[in-house]
Amino acid sequence: MSEYLKRHEMFINDERLQEELQRLERQLSEYLTKLKNSLLQDGQMSTRGFKIWVNGASFHVQMLIHKVRLDNTNNVHPISAAIDAYLGDLDKLVEEYKTYKTRVTSVYTSDCGDICQVSETSGTFVSSRVLCPERCTVSDGACRGTSWTETWGH
Repeated sequence: MSEYLKRHEMFINDERLQEELQRLERQLSEYLTKLKNSLLQDGQMSTRGFKIWVNGASFHVQMLIHKVRLDNTNNVHPISAAIDAYLGDLDKLVEEYKTYKTRVTSVYTSDCGDICQVSETSGTFVSSRVLCPERCTVSDGACRGTSWTETWGH
């Protein structure tokens, strides 16, 4: 995105601007396709990858809108086609992301029913958030002195 904006400033009011913007638009489209395939087909789904794809697809649509404005045309077909394609891809990615989150997230509750901890495992990284309203210590695996129960995940 920053490269797109930098090139726009470098070649403003220049024929080369159109060439540069077209090259960057194609490049972004290719990267988004590769990322989507990696997330859906190669088992590389992650929160980071999913967010990058969503933001990239949104920016790509904005690039296409900007191109139509620069060309001073009313041809919105490329924009509509991109939006339709991205919405279809987004549906697939959301389903895969839900599956991924279910696989890597564990929610622990105490016997009293409070959610005490949410842990997400991604590769070798584990992040935990303590959510218990009583601010219990979780280092001993207990909330208010009661046992943990894994309610879903793994």
